Amino acid sequence: VVVDNTGPVVTPEVEPGRLYQGPFTLDAVVRDAGSGTQDVVATLDGAPVTLPHPTSSLELPAGDHTLVVTARDVVGNVTTETVVFATPEERPTGEVLS
Repeated sequence: VVVDNTGPVVTPEVEPGRLYQGPFTLDAVVRDAGSGTQDVVATLDGAPVTLPHPTSSLELPAGDHTLVVTARDVVGNVTTETVVFATPEERPTGEVLS
């Protein structure tokens, strides 16, 4: 009998605290050495996203963003990893000079 009491290993491919400018992809590597991975769900700033999720600092508002990745294995063990990263202001607010 094999007992699996360990959740999957979730490794987000976004660096915590990093400032991302331009295009980048939100993704995560999920491994489960026990029963195998059942499903993976992710949210960006509370909204569901499908990984991999291409985005850019032009698409996201300036400031901090939270990526949450939750993986469940076949027997129900769950692991959640949370990463906070940032994007810069990409849309100048000053007036246009002619």
